[in-house]
Amino acid sequence: MYLILKVLEAFTILASNGFSNDGFATVGGMPRYVQDSVMDIQISLEDSLERVLRARGRPGVILCDRGLMDGSSYMDTLDWEKLLESRDGMTSSDAREGRYNAVFHLVTAAEGAERYYSKEGVRTESPAEARDLDALTRAAWVGHPKFMVIDNSTDFEGKMRKLVNATARLLGLPSTLNRTTLKYLLDSEPNLDFFPDDIKYHIFDVEKVYLHENKPPSSDVGCDDRGHNVDECNFIRKRSHVSQSEIVKGITYGLTTVRIVSGDQ
Repeated sequence: MYLILKVLEAFTILASNGFSNDGFATVGGMPRYVQDSVMDIQISLEDSLERVLRARGRPGVILCDRGLMDGSSYMDTLDWEKLLESRDGMTSSDAREGRYNAVFHLVTAAEGAERYYSKEGVRTESPAEARDLDALTRAAWVGHPKFMVIDNSTDFEGKMRKLVNATARLLGLPSTLNRTTLKYLLDSEPNLDFFPDDIKYHIFDVEKVYLHENKPPSSDVGCDDRGHNVDECNFIRKRSHVSQSEIVKGITYGLTTVRIVSGDQ
């Protein structure tokens, strides 16, 4: 049984204590100070709940209403990078795939379900502004290896079912989600000068190191690139975020275990 904890939106906590959006209009780089405070609250909440779950020693899930990269949607790129650098040299990779196992972006109702859009809670944007901000927020998370956008092609209940199924699949629980990730092997390196301007992308170098024991395996989970049958395999993945000028901007590491639990699952 998973224990599920929820991290509330940090900016809502500020707003509920009297902070007004008018503060962004204050001269002197106020957006940076606001997002710095939001980041303080967000990191503190996430890290505190993670410590609680680890101390419990049983499976658990932390659901975050927002993530650190959302703050970049409210600042220009240069100020955002300065904000990250001021935090012991944090990079966008650290704030994105370095902190979150998956990102599920629920598209605003202002895009495809306009009649259901309302200014409730701390929301102040018009539908047009909400669409622009939604696009910026989606772009902020491009590059995460498990980034899923859930649109308004269904009703709200259908939208929630997609979210629940995607979360269940991530945790290895039964799911009805029918989603396939495609990867393409190109004949040659693409010329990025011809890449469409309206499509956001990042460049990564990925290195995988497989860990194995020298013992006779019993079954096949398709992990051993030398054709050996294995019922469990582990690999470490190094993921380097590379700029278009081929400068490494951040590195994250992950450990993955693939194991047969029943049948072909």
